[in-house]
Amino acid sequence: MTLGKAKKMAIKKVVQRVGQDGSKLTGVTTFLGCLAADPAYGVTPKYTQNFDSTATGTLPPRWTSYSDGGVSSLWIVSASNPHTAPNCAISQPIADAQQTSLVYTSSLSTPGLVSFWWDVSSEATWDTLKFYVNEVEQFSPGISGIPGYAEITVNVPAGAALRWDYAKDAVTAGNLDQAYVDDFSITPITWECGDLYYNTVLDMMMYWDASRLKWLSVETAEMDFGAAGTTVEGQGLTGSAGVGFTAALGRYSEHSGTVVSVNWTRTSAGATSLLVTDSGVTTISTVDLSTNLVGSDLTLNDDFDKDIVLGVANTPIPPSASVDDVMGTVRMKWRA
Repeated sequence: MTLGKAKKMAIKKVVQRVGQDGSKLTGVTTFLGCLAADPAYGVTPKYTQNFDSTATGTLPPRWTSYSDGGVSSLWIVSASNPHTAPNCAISQPIADAQQTSLVYTSSLSTPGLVSFWWDVSSEATWDTLKFYVNEVEQFSPGISGIPGYAEITVNVPAGAALRWDYAKDAVTAGNLDQAYVDDFSITPITWECGDLYYNTVLDMMMYWDASRLKWLSVETAEMDFGAAGTTVEGQGLTGSAGVGFTAALGRYSEHSGTVVSVNWTRTSAGATSLLVTDSGVTTISTVDLSTNLVGSDLTLNDDFDKDIVLGVANTPIPPSASVDDVMGTVRMKWRA
């Protein structure tokens, strides 16, 4: 499968899992990359909505509004009083004893962490902006008066319906008589094996590997090593007895990554382990060879940093001439 085809297939699932409207999913614009467990590339993938790319007078996909004051009282995107310019969502005018509601329904099939900023300009105490998760009020009694923007964070269940109500009492209006919501995000708290998203920092499609508990690239990089320094690909490192690591025969790593598997063949069983190394100096992975002449370890989960040279060697480093072991081939696989 080509990377281009993988991107197309995976992006479709990302849209289904993270933001069905296709709004900002991940990318440099919101400094999103790998999960927090992968600090080299940022923070958790999430759906964000700052209303800046939505035409004023409308709402983004998956956002709706209703009001007992009619169409002219619905919430819309506006440039009036955003938390971060240029836009936010605002309530349009309602009469006394009326209410207008803004609704977002999560597309996540897992629990999530919601964050948003809210503000209001209203009659203090009586005309109030309130927030609900699945019809249950949060942060009671809401906000009123001229409090200024404040950030709210709350855990929500999968597929949660979120609602902001601006409601007025039966008499008197105050200040601008408007409510505001801006800079909304929802971040999955748990992930399912195979969840995908496109990492624009790495320019790669990533998937959640539940067995390793980390985000890894969909595509696997691999390298063959052969005895006496010869390989089919023309790059690699000898695994034969007494021959040390030559950095020029390893592979430079452009990204941080994880070694996920090693397969090997050999003609004798003098060494008990094989090492994946950084320039032949630092051990990244230790593979138990035992007495097997042919074998594999498909469960490796060893991280390495970018800007190193990946190679393999017999133990110890460098291999000793007394280690009577001649490797046939070694194939190492890793993912960014």
